[in-house]
Amino acid sequence: MSLVQQCRQWLHQRANVPLSPNALAEDMATWAGTPLGQAIIEEERASIDELLRYRFGYHLCSFSHLRQNDFTGESRINHKIQMIQLDALDNVVSEDMKVDGFSPLPFDGSRLPLATDSVDVLLLHHCLEFSSNPHELLREAQRVLIDHGHLVITSFNPLSVYGLISNLARFTQSSQLWRRRFLTARASRDWLQLLGLEPLQLIPHFYRLPLSNKTLLNRSRWMESAGKKLGALNWGASYTLLARNDVFAMNAIKPRWQKPKSAEQFASSAIGRQAKRSGPKLVVTNPKPTSPAHK
Repeated sequence: MSLVQQCRQWLHQRANVPLSPNALAEDMATWAGTPLGQAIIEEERASIDELLRYRFGYHLCSFSHLRQNDFTGESRINHKIQMIQLDALDNVVSEDMKVDGFSPLPFDGSRLPLATDSVDVLLLHHCLEFSSNPHELLREAQRVLIDHGHLVITSFNPLSVYGLISNLARFTQSSQLWRRRFLTARASRDWLQLLGLEPLQLIPHFYRLPLSNKTLLNRSRWMESAGKKLGALNWGASYTLLARNDVFAMNAIKPRWQKPKSAEQFASSAIGRQAKRSGPKLVVTNPKPTSPAHK
């Protein structure tokens, strides 16, 4: 076997080692505690707040490997669900995994344990990069969202200085943080459109150099304003993408000569349609027996 073939085999084996959700959460928490991680998360949080501030509904679901972080502080939706991915042999949500104000809900990382058309807003914060099947995760997101529900995705940008450094770190670092997929904003938009999710807004963020020194990071804040002026190039370290679930029901076209509804019939049908969304209950499918029951 040649040296090139050996390198390819090693890269293939390294890329296909299953990720441990609990170990990944620990590595993400360690990264988030560094000056660079804090600076990137600060920019991401500002973008997410901007998008969630004007999204309304009954149920909001959030999934992030940064389990102790609440990225929905600006949302006006009262009922919030925290999706927690656990290891295969772990079915208990410990107290250190929970976020105040959220209903914790464990799942296996593939099928979302939520009923179809039940969630108004879904947030996936750095989830697609670490998913074994990101297409399936997006398909599940489209399934659980109501018609005209909103999906917010945050992902690292491989077409950036930070992305290039991350690409090199995956060969030299053992942390699971670097064993992620590289999803460009264009690829994410294409996937969303194939599933009937209409991309509405893309916000790139963190244009500074990925330095580990806090003082140098603060001195390079001027790069943020310069990068935003060239935002169309999208060379920020990460990006946040807002999409809407545009699923339209096909209604039969009635003949023009059909007798129109009376005022009473029209009012009763309108009231009936309004009642369907007056107070929906979120149905959780196959919840873990050890997780808190949601009523």
